[in-house]
Amino acid sequence: MITGAEPLSGWTKVHAGVWKARVQNAVFTDRNPYTTLVSGDWFDAGHVAHLGDVYLNGKSLYEVTDKSEVYSPKPSAVSWDPDFSVYVR
Repeated sequence: MITGAEPLSGWTKVHAGVWKARVQNAVFTDRNPYTTLVSGDWFDAGHVAHLGDVYLNGKSLYEVTDKSEVYSPKPSAVSWDPDFSVYVR
């Protein structure tokens, strides 16, 4: 699998089940995928999405747009994996 990803250390616990880590912008050479929006005529998700991603045990975390959704995630009814959809970034 080619991802361009690098393992990230230095995670700190913020709240029960909530962790954070900071990444310096210098890590990204051409552009920061966490500030670049997914776009195109094929993209019709009805929400904002960024190119950057975070994985937990090989599965992509769900992107949310409000910090309150990080502290109180709810399963997504439209997800292919509703049980995992509470793992958000």
